[in-house]
Amino acid sequence: MLLRRRKYESRRGFTLVELVVVLVILAILASVAVPAFSRQLETGQERKAVTEAQACVTAATGLGAQKYTEARTAYIQDSNKKIDTTLAAWAGEVWDERPTVTGTLAQREGTGEYLLTPQNTPDGTAAGAAEVKAAAGVDGTVLNFWCNTNGQIVYLLYRSADDILVAYANDANSGDNGIVIPTANVPTQAPTPTKTPTETETP
Repeated sequence: MLLRRRKYESRRGFTLVELVVVLVILAILASVAVPAFSRQLETGQERKAVTEAQACVTAATGLGAQKYTEARTAYIQDSNKKIDTTLAAWAGEVWDERPTVTGTLAQREGTGEYLLTPQNTPDGTAAGAAEVKAAAGVDGTVLNFWCNTNGQIVYLLYRSADDILVAYANDANSGDNGIVIPTANVPTQAPTPTKTPTETETP
């Protein structure tokens, strides 16, 4: 009889109190682990968004140099075709200083900054936004960008496919914006020869 009782006691399962305690512990662990996992996933999405924004800035920089060369050539041929006006047909604005956009610094490159959750972003869109997106090969959307009078990118706003906004802002300005216009090679008249003291006039 004693052996049977001990055998029965050894097979005894968890009590209701023990199960409740285990469930409470699991709930506490889940409440800590799930936000940490979500934050890690969000950070991965943010890093991807910043990387894609970098690709857009790189693409826009190359296109900006090309657009500036074209605008300068057009201005040399016709002074009525202002460089600012030509660049403004491609970028949202032509401005030599970064806009007053703010946000959480995600990465810095020289004088340029990539900002998450940007604020004070300028309104408007750039006509060349789709061209920049295609050149960068990203899944998100280039919403707007500015360049300076040399075609350098001073601002770009990007929205990733995960709906994360990244703003690029560059503090560098274009410096001396003067454009030297070459003049045509007009042949000059030969200098008039002067008389030497030994020469005499003939009547």
